[in-house]
This record gives sequence, C-alpha cells and structure tokens, in this order.
Amino acid sequence: MTDVGSASIAVRPEAPGDLASIRRVADEAFGLDRVPLLSGLVDALRDNSHATLSLVATIDGDVVGHVLFSPFSVTAPDGEIRMFLALGPLGVAPSHQRQGVGSMLVREGLAACRSIGCGAVFLLGGPRYYGRFGFEPARIKGIEYLGKLRNPDAWQVIELIEGVLTGVRGIGRFSPEFDDYE
Repeated sequence: MTDVGSASIAVRPEAPGDLASIRRVADEAFGLDRVPLLSGLVDALRDNSHATLSLVATIDGDVVGHVLFSPFSVTAPDGEIRMFLALGPLGVAPSHQRQGVGSMLVREGLAACRSIGCGAVFLLGGPRYYGRFGFEPARIKGIEYLGKLRNPDAWQVIELIEGVLTGVRGIGRFSPEFDDYE
C-alpha cells in the first residue's frame, strides 16, 4: 500500500466483483467517445482467456486504476515463435490521474510478470511515460511491428530477464483482440 496525499492506494489482482469498475475506469480514462470503447478490449481479452495478469488500484476499496497483461508473440523469419507479454491497456480514472496510480500499477505489474517468469513485456505507449520504467524502442532489439505508428518510438519493450531478447528477431503481434483497437 502506498500513500498519495491523504489516500492510501492498494494494488491487487482483479476480482470478479471488479468488472463493472474496470469497465468504468477504462471508459473514463480513454473517453466514452472512443469507438470501439477500450473497455470492450479488456472484456474480450478476459472472455478469450487472454488476460494473463489483471491488476486494479484501489483507494478506500474503490477501483481507480487498472492494468492488463496479455500474451504477445514474436515470430522469427524461420517461423519460430517466442512468447512474452504485452502491457495494456493501462487506465486511471481522470479524478486520480497524475497522483502515481498508473506508475504504481506499472511497477507492480512488471514485478508480477517477473515473478511468473516472463522474459519481456511489449507495449504501444508514450516513450516519456514508459521510458522511466526501463522501456525502450523495440526496434533497437530487432523486433518489428507491422501496425500503423504515428511515433515509431511508441513501440517499446523492457527485458525482465536480462539478455532474453539477444538474438531474437522478428515480427511482434498482440493477441487478436487488439486488431480492432490499433
């Protein structure tokens, strides 16, 4: 548990009773005018058993943030497939943004990924925000992304096991549920 101002933030695994709150946080964080709504991606990943790790941040028992990690594959030119995890979506209720909730979810999530033996985590996100956690452009590691990118540096990776990406080259792919959200 971490104190932010006068509130204490706790991070824990998602529970069945959290689903409506997770949807609310995703919709508020990313905008209700976004079509399709990002809460649909979270539901689809969970419904298809692709929610490897799902954490919520709570303040006084209320869910104010959520992060999800799902399967991510890298296919080498010779067809070999290596499995890792993807971070996202990460959302924090607007009333609790810029208070350390998102950072806490990322740190706790990466620690949990490390504890289950995940070697690397990939994401699409702001380089300035995620760079402070150790993420770097994935192209540096030789992993390409075929989707449309406004900023190529938004395609990022962090090695949780040092050297796990040494010699790995190929095309990265999120779970199929992401196809409608790119």
